[in-house]
Amino acid sequence: MTPVTSNSAIAASETFGVIRTRVGSPFVIAGMNEAEAADQGPVVGFEANGGTLVGAGFQALDTPISPLPTRDSFLPILAVLALAAERGHTLSAVASSFSLAHALADRLEDFPVALSGA
Repeated sequence: MTPVTSNSAIAASETFGVIRTRVGSPFVIAGMNEAEAADQGPVVGFEANGGTLVGAGFQALDTPISPLPTRDSFLPILAVLALAAERGHTLSAVASSFSLAHALADRLEDFPVALSGA
């Protein structure tokens, strides 16, 4: 579960299913709740700013992770550090192994509010 503003390469990984939501943690949480209700397996959400949200029934390294429907930025840091230690790689090697495309963000000025709301 991730907003439409997240890097599009995440969906190209084909490691897991990706569902896009509107921008904002309330929309990510709503999407997570829908996925859990549909029994789509472990559910994790994140936002482009690094906030990670954990749904029910998630495990990492054989350790249960409690639900955390808030934007936690510490969990992704721990996850990457654990992956680097497990692989015996530097953080830069782990980061480059994901081959995520670079993305630019900008804004359109003077865009009609009626259109942006839709």
